[in-house]
Amino acid sequence: MNGRRISNELVGILAVGAALAGLTLALNGGLEAQIERLDGRIDRIEVQMHSTNERLARLEGRIEGLGYLAANRPPASNAERTP
Repeated sequence: MNGRRISNELVGILAVGAALAGLTLALNGGLEAQIERLDGRIDRIEVQMHSTNERLARLEGRIEGLGYLAANRPPASNAERTP
């Protein structure tokens, strides 16, 4: 038994290490779940932004058309428009 017995200090160190490993795994799982939720929210926001950009482009076209009507001029072709 000489030298083969695990000391109380070593048992304590191993117990703390196991507890920290368990805590790390639990926190990691929680963080992964939060990241997944955030990714979902970001995806929904990107879809909303795309939809909003499309609607703004249509409104911009309508406003541009109204401006030409008010000025009594036909709308410019795509080649005549400046970026």
